[in-house]
Amino acid sequence: MKAFKKPLLKELDYLESVWEGDLESYFATKHSRIQYLMEDMDYKDTVGYEFRYQLQNYAAELGIYKAHTKQEVDSIQVYGGKKRKAYCFKRKDKYYVFESWKPINDIVEKETEALKIERGK
Repeated sequence: MKAFKKPLLKELDYLESVWEGDLESYFATKHSRIQYLMEDMDYKDTVGYEFRYQLQNYAAELGIYKAHTKQEVDSIQVYGGKKRKAYCFKRKDKYYVFESWKPINDIVEKETEALKIERGK
């Protein structure tokens, strides 16, 4: 995992402190907290939006978003009006389209199992 900048790490620590010790919590694992912020990163006035650039890059690294070329994105049919774009975000000449939450969900599952073993539950 790429290193996040200090403000994002502080936010992840804060979320952990809110629900510390509760394995049933949505914030029980580091990646569940990251996913929580990722789910909000498209909405202004949210904490996730504040850190969207780092979160988007990490999501792309995990495979949540799939990189496409301009030609591939142009061939995607989009419903909902002409102004609607066919990609979620762009980095240089790559256009990223949401693929699946599965990569981060798999990590959360492994982290949860490790916590259960560590805590004897």
